Amino acid sequence: EAKLRQFLGDHRIPRALAQRIWVVYRQRARLAARQFQTTLADVRAIFPMPVDLSLAVQFEIHHRRLLLLPIFKATLKVGYPELEDLCASIEERRAGPLQEVFVE
Repeated sequence: EAKLRQFLGDHRIPRALAQRIWVVYRQRARLAARQFQTTLADVRAIFPMPVDLSLAVQFEIHHRRLLLLPIFKATLKVGYPELEDLCASIEERRAGPLQEVFVE
């Protein structure tokens, strides 16, 4: 950030243009930070954990997001076993910007 700030100052970039540059810079910085989030697979590589512990972690990671979807909210009335099975089958993968997520 210091180098970008210095560049903008050294070249007397107008404030409005500099603000636009900062917006794009920050968006890309956030995207880059998200691309390097640690996944459960990363943790498993460092610390091989028992299956039951791994399944419990997967459930904690994914069930809150799934419960935002109406179809999964209904599972609250039935119970968690099906949701636990679904969370156990989810596999995290890193994806780049604009990369297809659901592929056959």
